[in-house]
This record gives sequence, structure tokens and C-alpha cells, in this order.
Amino acid sequence: MSGLLAAIRERAQDPARYRDSGAEWRRPVRAIPDKAGVQAVESELGVRFPELLLAVYIGIGDGGFGPGYGLLPLSPLKAEPDQDSVLGLHQVLSAVDPEESSWVLPRPLVPFCDWGCAIRSCVDCSTDAGAVVTFDPNAHKEGEGWGPDCPTEGATQARASVPEIARGESKSRL
Repeated sequence: MSGLLAAIRERAQDPARYRDSGAEWRRPVRAIPDKAGVQAVESELGVRFPELLLAVYIGIGDGGFGPGYGLLPLSPLKAEPDQDSVLGLHQVLSAVDPEESSWVLPRPLVPFCDWGCAIRSCVDCSTDAGAVVTFDPNAHKEGEGWGPDCPTEGATQARASVPEIARGESKSRL
């Protein structure tokens, strides 16, 4: 895993490659959060991050780098409360929408990577394997359950692994 983390760190530090999309919104990679801060987010979410995702956050930075528009920060900055974050998106997406009761992200799925157009890669934190699935609300039709691109409880479909996403090997939406 150390070689993979070194490759991710190298990419995150390269201004030409640290993120695939959103050149017009380039921001610096956020500082590495302390372990207690990461544990507080895990506790709030009620999950444990897979080992590699945890190592990326505490060893490289708190989002802003990676495939698509980059990994999400764990929690919003006070200076940017409207910026999407792992914690904020999970809280919103896992709450029942009174107008659309099928609009619920299963609790063990945690959004961590932004592809644009509200599409997120989510890691399944119910297992150590950390399968990654797509959450694409654009595919949802009102009144219908989620299709294969928007998993429902117990029906996650792995599209890639956390290592593939972290290395930036998947340029397509996962």
C-alpha cells in the first residue's frame, strides 16, 4: 500500500494532475486532518472508513485532489459552509425526503468523490473491502425506486475499487 500512497501523494502535489476536472475552480489540496478529526467524522457517520481511504485522508490531504472534481473534504470549512463534504452530503442524502421517500442513500454508503452533475462515488463502509458504487441522482425518475446506478439497501454494485479511484485509473464516472 505504501507504493500506492506515494503515487497518490505525487499526483496530489502536481499542479497539472492533482485533479481531472474543474480547472476554473482549482483550490489547493486541503491540509491533512488529524486522526481525531477523522474519527469524529466516522463517529458522526456511524461507519469506519476502509483502510486505504483512511490512509489517503490522514496521509495526503482532506480532499480537493483525485479523479473528476476530486475527493470531497471530510467536513465543510467555516469559510465555505456551502462546499460539499463527505459529512454534509451523507447527512443530506441519507435523510428521508418527505416529497420522495425513495430518495435515501443507504447508511453504509459514504460519498467521497465528486464527478460533477451531482454524481458521486460512494464507498461501501459495511465491509473492509470498501466497494465503490455510483450515486447518480440524474438517473432517478420520480416515484420509481433507484436503478442500478443508484443502489438501494443491500443492492450495491461495485464499479471500481478505492485503489483504482485513488490512483485516478478511472476517468469515466464510476
